[in-house]
Amino acid sequence: MADSRPYKLPLPRARGRAAEFYTFCKQHELRFQRCSDCGTWRHIPRDMCAACGSFKWEWQRSSGKGKLFSWTTASQPMMPQFADSVPYSPAIVELEEGVRIVTHG
Repeated sequence: MADSRPYKLPLPRARGRAAEFYTFCKQHELRFQRCSDCGTWRHIPRDMCAACGSFKWEWQRSSGKGKLFSWTTASQPMMPQFADSVPYSPAIVELEEGVRIVTHG
């Protein structure tokens, strides 16, 4: 069941390819770009594959499974809107697809 309360924390700017990524997130789908030529997954979204230089790609759904790569504990808020959340532990997760993503723990 979706939470109907308004979200009050700041969100990243959704511009360009990142806007497409955040649109999927808003739909509760974790999707990343995948090169149609070599199969390399990528995040942060961009037009060209860093592995083979191809401009052919598509959005594909992630398994959502991964391993903890790194983490820290924030004891001071970076922005005033997060003051009620400290301490919190943001983490970097390396997903099965090979991309890394920051989570809010």
